[in-house]
Amino acid sequence: GWSASRPPLFFWLAAAVARLVGATGPEAMERAVVAVRLVIAAVGLVPAWLAARLVARRDPERPLRAVLAGALVLCAPAHIALSAMFNEEILVATLTSVGVVGALRVREAGGLGASTRGAGAHGAVWRTAGVGLACGLAAMTKLTGALAGIAVLAAWTIAALRQGGPPRL
Repeated sequence: GWSASRPPLFFWLAAAVARLVGATGPEAMERAVVAVRLVIAAVGLVPAWLAARLVARRDPERPLRAVLAGALVLCAPAHIALSAMFNEEILVATLTSVGVVGALRVREAGGLGASTRGAGAHGAVWRTAGVGLACGLAAMTKLTGALAGIAVLAAWTIAALRQGGPPRL
């Protein structure tokens, strides 16, 4: 079984990676651990890419800022240490980053409510669903991942209330 503080997604993914590399028996455990660590290290590149893209969108005239944003994420001591470990921290950080940055993109596009008419309706629905999926997967990776969904909903609600209307998701 699993507990609420350690939901199963990371362990399911680790088992899938182990199967992909043919490490199904106890004697192949080391190969499985190395494969999972490599996958986690690769997944750890996503938050750095998201940070760089976010800064590049905000300040396109200064591309060095985008490079520095990505480098800051990659060079953070905790990120370096956790990227080499066999645990769920980098996966939950990546899914949380995808959810939060995705929510910002939805908000920048006017929210779901502003895009439910016309050609952009499907894109807005899919982007919003992607945010929900990323936040849900973050919660399925580690209980603290649920905070991403709570933060997104709170931010969208506060922004809508400041504009004097109901929340536009």
